[in-house]
Amino acid sequence: MLTDDDFEDYFVEPDPEPESDPEPRQEAGGRRVIEFGEPSPREDGRRESHEDSHGRQSGCMSRWLLMIAAVVVVALGGIGYFRYLSPCVDDAVMDVYVTGVQRRGVVFKTMEADVVVADRLVDTVSAYTHPVGVTVADDMTAHRLQSVQSTGRAVRIRYRQYSATLPWRGESKIVVTGIEPAVAD
Repeated sequence: MLTDDDFEDYFVEPDPEPESDPEPRQEAGGRRVIEFGEPSPREDGRRESHEDSHGRQSGCMSRWLLMIAAVVVVALGGIGYFRYLSPCVDDAVMDVYVTGVQRRGVVFKTMEADVVVADRLVDTVSAYTHPVGVTVADDMTAHRLQSVQSTGRAVRIRYRQYSATLPWRGESKIVVTGIEPAVAD
């Protein structure tokens, strides 16, 4: 059996000659310091910056990553604000009949109401729709809705509609902010 250990490999370059050991220098206090791989001094006396294997400065990549992360955080913050915190319909009104008001929630207890839109009951062409669930913003408005719950009177609610729900804001995208007596037609 032939082994290739006895022959020189033509495809591998021979190891370079080891450089001579660096000269130790003396620091104040008498300690000897040996520095390996020290960058060569520049003409103005400052040391050269450290570069990676591609010739770029090592701090440059981390600055780019930091800037990209900042842009991503700002973009996600903007999307989150417009999706969850900014209402898409602000200060709208709707005439409704209140069918139920209750406190719901596992961790965040919110007042939720079921209402039937008055226009849907008057319309004889379209089919009856189930009550719409709305969230009541404060307890005072919830108590006023409970007082007209089974009276059969329509009330006008003021509300804000959001694009999405948040647990502490309630189960519905519609948040009732006020209540008034309905205007008679």
